[in-house]
Amino acid sequence: MKRAARWLLLLLLPALAVGAECFAFTAWRQAVIAGDFDLARQVIARAVAACGCASDATECLALPGRATLVAPRLLRETTARFAAWTTQLVAACGSLPETNADERRQKVACHDQRAQQFAEGLRGEPNAAVFADAPPAIAERLTRSLRTAATTPTPGPADRYNEEALTTGRQICALSRKLLEAEDMLEHVHRRGESAPAEKRKREIELENAIKALHEQIDDLKQKFERLTGEPFNALAFCGAPDTPSP
Repeated sequence: MKRAARWLLLLLLPALAVGAECFAFTAWRQAVIAGDFDLARQVIARAVAACGCASDATECLALPGRATLVAPRLLRETTARFAAWTTQLVAACGSLPETNADERRQKVACHDQRAQQFAEGLRGEPNAAVFADAPPAIAERLTRSLRTAATTPTPGPADRYNEEALTTGRQICALSRKLLEAEDMLEHVHRRGESAPAEKRKREIELENAIKALHEQIDDLKQKFERLTGEPFNALAFCGAPDTPSP
């Protein structure tokens, strides 16, 4: 929350306190969702004075839709819980990658799942139903830009390249798979026993030559792809396999 907005809210608090509820619950909730926990504590402190609370343990603050009053201590403890949980949420989900649509969806889901768990835990406590909608709102605030980006599909190769470039890309993918198979076979031959060393060496030479030829073909095709498109070949986007070799 920007500094000017905070000061405006603080100036409005006395007006909000006028009437049946001297505790500005909405202002407190907005501060918690915004992650401004210092402001949330200030809202509680102003309510203590406005409501004439004798002590931190005195039940003197009204919650929306609740017949009984609560003590300032409950609000302070709840504020501290939300502050700690928000820190944990950011630590658990904030560092997740967001380079493509799938990663963005997974990052949003991480925030939403943890918010749901925290909200369900709150619902088992007295008066906690009043606070249960805040965790999802916090998760939404932290991932607002990701939610918009996650719904925007990333253009695929067919949307970006002409037919010749697409054919070249498919050829690179096919040869890359053959290269991976040849390298696996060579590794297998290397591990074989020495019962027929001459035959083993002959097979090794055949595979080494095949691997060299595949590397050369893939390099030539990658250069062709770059000439056609003006950009380097992206194996992950084209072939869809993170382990595709990149010679």
